[in-house]
Amino acid sequence: MILEESVDQIFEDAGGCGLFQVFVYFAIAFGMSAPSFFIYEIGFLIQKPSEYICTYKSETDMPECTVDNICNDSVNSAFSSWEADPDSEKTLNNW
Repeated sequence: MILEESVDQIFEDAGGCGLFQVFVYFAIAFGMSAPSFFIYEIGFLIQKPSEYICTYKSETDMPECTVDNICNDSVNSAFSSWEADPDSEKTLNNW
């Protein structure tokens, strides 16, 4: 009992729990949790679609529609356009 009373007395002598302590509590709690809103999104940002839909310039030259071919300068001239397959499981919609 003596220890509890002395701890309570020390807390009251230090100013108790006023508006400043409440403000500081929420400021620290928000400051510690704010980066998680950005860190948890990194997992989505590093994903890349596994399938693509390509439109070809000609019917004769039709290389496979893959990331390697799309990014390869010697092959990508055969594509008139390309996009991520919206039905693919790893495609993020509206990005």
